[in-house]
Amino acid sequence: MRKRRLLLVAGACLATLSLGVGTALADPTPAQPPFRALQGVGSDTTQEVLNAYANGTSATIPAFPGIKDAGGNLVVASWDAVGSATITTKDPATFPQCSNIPRPNGSGDGLNALAGLKAGFPAECADFTRSSTDDHTARAGQGLTYIPFATDEVTYATLSQSNVAKNFTQAQLRTIFQRDTNCGTLKPRVPQVNSGTRNFWRTLFGFPVDATHPTGFGACVQTPENNTGGAVAGNIVPGCLEEHNGCLVNSTGPGGAGSVPDPNVLIPYGVGPWTAQTTNRLVNDVHGNAILRGIDGLPPFAAGFPVSRPLFNVIKTSNIGVQPWASTFVGSGSAVCSNTQVLAAYGFETNPNCGSTTIQTP
Repeated sequence: MRKRRLLLVAGACLATLSLGVGTALADPTPAQPPFRALQGVGSDTTQEVLNAYANGTSATIPAFPGIKDAGGNLVVASWDAVGSATITTKDPATFPQCSNIPRPNGSGDGLNALAGLKAGFPAECADFTRSSTDDHTARAGQGLTYIPFATDEVTYATLSQSNVAKNFTQAQLRTIFQRDTNCGTLKPRVPQVNSGTRNFWRTLFGFPVDATHPTGFGACVQTPENNTGGAVAGNIVPGCLEEHNGCLVNSTGPGGAGSVPDPNVLIPYGVGPWTAQTTNRLVNDVHGNAILRGIDGLPPFAAGFPVSRPLFNVIKTSNIGVQPWASTFVGSGSAVCSNTQVLAAYGFETNPNCGSTTIQTP
């Protein structure tokens, strides 16, 4: 499966060579109004590929026109995790409560928004959310269904010229990200707290979140909320919060001034986003000097790479059989599941359970 993905992504890369340096499509493009039927928020990991499904993309051959209804109208609006502080997801004339509401950032924030648990964000203002984590068992009573549509591998990244080993076992990574004392020279880091990638990495290599480990990681792990620059050399660059972003392998200098590559840093990084950033000119390339490393003796693009995860579009369970949710997300023949060339162009693999509605909150 990995070999197939590489061939498809290589084809997507060739398709973009004639396009010149493109501009990534952020938020609904063209802008609303008219307001689209399905408004989505959430994960950084899948925002680029959902933008492609939503707005159309020239990264495929032939170009993909976007998911449209029978009248030729674009159906999906996908809002990036980062951008303007507030967004307007629905027609203010009908939904005034959905005007200028806080933008959800990341899987956790998006799931909270869809469930009506995000402050200032009414539940009716989102129709689905992107999620790179499956936390359905922790969301009892929220009425959500996690619909898989893609698969991605996750590994760790370092600088290309790094003091960090080029391959760790999973056991070694667990030790590194659980270490509370004797931190040594390594600087393990994770992105912002609502990141689905951070939550996925924590479930593999961290701790349950509790009073002893409030971040879910050992005390030696740097987090944006606890280490955002300042007087100590080597802190995280201020404002460098997001997952799959090479700025996390840079550090601030003494006094918080400047930004310098740090050869001792390692961070979790999605193989799909890194692939898209380095091959697809329509994607914002934020990998910087970050390079992917191997786990358990395998490089990240090898068949059988040991760390992988499903990626989801999450909807309210009550909407499973309702249009346009059903034709867009539900079942192997849905618009998302039947246009696998879009996934390949953005670095992901098709999920064999694409469109399944069996994962539901208790």
